[in-house]
Amino acid sequence: MSDPSASVGARSLVRALVVAAVVWHVLAVCAFGWTQAANERQGRDYASYHYALEVARAGGDPYDTRALERASKGVRRTVNPYFYPPPFLLALAWIPPGTPLDVAYRWWFWLDEAALVAAVTALAIWWRALGPTVGVTLAAAVAALTAIPNNHVMGQANLLVLALALGGLAAAAPLDGRAPGRGREIVGGVALGLACMFKMAPALLVAWLVLRRRPVAVAAACATAVVSSVLALPLVDASTQLRFYTEVLPGFSTGDYNGLTVDPSLFGNHSVPNWWDGALPKPGNGLSTGARWLSRLTALGLVGGLAYAFRRPAPDPLGVASQASAVMVVMLLVPVYTYEHHVVWAIPAVVVSAIGLARGRVPGWLAAPVGFAVAAWAFDLAALKELALSVDHLWGQALRGALQEIKAVALLILLVATVLAGRGQRAG
Repeated sequence: MSDPSASVGARSLVRALVVAAVVWHVLAVCAFGWTQAANERQGRDYASYHYALEVARAGGDPYDTRALERASKGVRRTVNPYFYPPPFLLALAWIPPGTPLDVAYRWWFWLDEAALVAAVTALAIWWRALGPTVGVTLAAAVAALTAIPNNHVMGQANLLVLALALGGLAAAAPLDGRAPGRGREIVGGVALGLACMFKMAPALLVAWLVLRRRPVAVAAACATAVVSSVLALPLVDASTQLRFYTEVLPGFSTGDYNGLTVDPSLFGNHSVPNWWDGALPKPGNGLSTGARWLSRLTALGLVGGLAYAFRRPAPDPLGVASQASAVMVVMLLVPVYTYEHHVVWAIPAVVVSAIGLARGRVPGWLAAPVGFAVAAWAFDLAALKELALSVDHLWGQALRGALQEIKAVALLILLVATVLAGRGQRAG
């Protein structure tokens, strides 16, 4: 006979852990993030979105970096190129014309936090069938992840897109495996379509819905891509939109983001192409021809491997959750650049890997590697880089290299764990 006081005590412990995680997150955002953002005058990465919107509103080309720099009117000496899909500007259209950069940047900071809350809420609702472990594990992962304040301070868009993607999946891909109502599937497809048109990578999640046999959601996502492009025409005319798809987007595979080229070996690049760049480097920035083709073959192998591993329907709620999480990890591994702010996309993988270990769907021998991966994933990149640069003994060069790639290795470990859990075969 079970002891009622034991279950009450367990629930109280879970609530206490969740509250502690939330308080820690609030302190991190306010004490670390907002203290920097409140004094920021040049808008960090957000500046490219801000001035792209100003140029577009004036009838100019938001992909013309010189036009962005002219629009800054001396606020910034340079502005990073804008390289997001044309409909992304719709996400900023609520900002009144003429709003100063620093003011809009701080508004975006809190929009980013609201998007995080929306993403966490969507994931908790979508995965509630996995039990109470989801809440406490999710809260702990969010509290530990230093990349979240980094997103806020940098003025990045990842959390907004993550919220749309998770909300769309929650509606279109229930964990019980049954088809949702047509209305829910359409809503989910629309949300995923917006996520794709704000940032192209979530298209892999739409491809996963094809495997899941969700034709209504896939059709709604495709229709949303068309409709959102039409809605963006007052800001980005048809010829400029065509230029994005024919000139700007193809450069992503080489490491050229509309003229912004950064050395792939940069400390903090967590993608697989970074490894190929190390093996076959190119003088200057971007990928060499050999590294480019090897990166493409690796991407094809990872995506094709997932499609093969998940060719059969997921057997249960944990399988569905794990498959979606694995796709999001692959979204991080295949681009030329995966920076620190992008790793928020691995939040679901961290949660589902922990649950998979607890339920025996991830083998016990992976417990230590998964624990290592979660610690590396959550660790502050600036502190990691400082540690790497401080090492000067005989093995210092090797240790620096290992520390530089530690988060990419962490993502690979999480990919293995989510694939094993997603296939539905109990370890052992």
